[in-house]
Formats: sequence, C-alpha cells, structure tokens
Amino acid sequence: MMKEILNQDAQSPQKARLLFLTDLAAWMLLLSVFLPYMPGDRPIVSVFHTSLAFCAALLFFLVLLALDLKYYLSEPERFSRLTAALLGSCLMAFLLFFLSGFLISSALEIFCTVFAAQWLYFFYRKTKEPLHNSAAMIASMARVMRRLSSFPLGRTKPLYGVLVLDYSSIL
Repeated sequence: MMKEILNQDAQSPQKARLLFLTDLAAWMLLLSVFLPYMPGDRPIVSVFHTSLAFCAALLFFLVLLALDLKYYLSEPERFSRLTAALLGSCLMAFLLFFLSGFLISSALEIFCTVFAAQWLYFFYRKTKEPLHNSAAMIASMARVMRRLSSFPLGRTKPLYGVLVLDYSSIL
C-alpha cells in the first residue's frame, strides 16, 4: 500500500528516496525475523535481531512521517487529523518504550503494528478522495450555495452564473 501511495505522485523528487527507505525497512524486518532470538546461547545474534527490528520500525515511522508531512504541507486542512494521529502515536510509542525500561515489549510491537496498518489504510483512502476532481468541486460548491441560499437574512439571485446574497430585502 505504501508503494501505491508513493507511486501516485510520479514527479515527486522524494519518491525514490522514500521507496528506497521503505524497501530497506522491509528487508531489515525480514532479516530480523530470520535471526534467532536466543540471548542465552547467542547473545550477539540476539542483540542484532532486536536492533534490526527496532531500526526497521523506527525507519518505517520516519517514512510515514515524511510522507504525511509532504501531503500535510500541501493541504493542511485535509490531512491535519492524520498528522495529529501520527504524532500522537509517536508519543504513545515513546511512552510505552519508556515504561518498559527502554526494552522493546510486546505491547509496543502490537501498538505500532496495529496503528501503522490502520493509519496507512486511512491515509490511502484520504489520498484517493477526488478533491481536485472538477465534478466533486462543483458538487461541493453547489452544497455551499444551497446552504447560503437558505440563510435567513437574505435571498440569493443568479448573477452571471454566480449566486450572490441580496440583503436589500431586509433594509
């Protein structure tokens, strides 16, 4: 899903970098899955396993943050809730990391995995919304004009294809 979101903006200068970092995070996570976690028998491999998993998760969250900020800076009103949720999740993840004594706990792993999946789903849906579609914009403007025409202080009248409020009836 991440690659599909990145491929939507084909001319972005950040696209290649974010795709590379996403692939790197996936490979790091895959490598950490195949390395055994046996601190008694192989402590160095266990440290490598834990470090790779942690770095992969951190890198993935940084990619999410970079992707979110790219869209947020172009359309803040559209992506403000998702940005707030992502920043709140970073605080929550740090709190879980701190409460576990700076160890990677199961609660932290579950929280980050579930949150990232849900956030990506909502982000993907938000990027697929046809905001710049002219038909959707016209329908949105028509709803706004209908609301303005029912405004109690005046009435609307067409003027060159544009609805304007006429307050002369109340003066």
